[in-house]
Amino acid sequence: SKKNLDNIFEEIFKRFLMPFYIPLLMLCSLILTLKSKEDSGYSRLRVYVFLIGLISIVFSFSTLNYVKDNLTDNFIIILIPFLIIFFIYFLFFYKFKLKFNSKIN
Repeated sequence: SKKNLDNIFEEIFKRFLMPFYIPLLMLCSLILTLKSKEDSGYSRLRVYVFLIGLISIVFSFSTLNYVKDNLTDNFIIILIPFLIIFFIYFLFFYKFKLKFNSKIN
């Protein structure tokens, strides 16, 4: 039945997609490495990182309510953690590459 199909898609989402939020949380906490502890904006950055982590946890559990039986409808929900992970990864790559190049020259 349709109700069982919704439950099956929700369980598949929980088992296969929810673990991708763990690297997202790790990358969010690594944002703290972009600034030194002695910088004046470090305490504000800590609050922002905490809020980003909290929002990502709430978002990951709230997306369970939007899982439907149609895979095309779930495509956006499936892509969101991957897009955020790649965005944060390239942010790190960009920041550390610039710092690395400036120390060589």
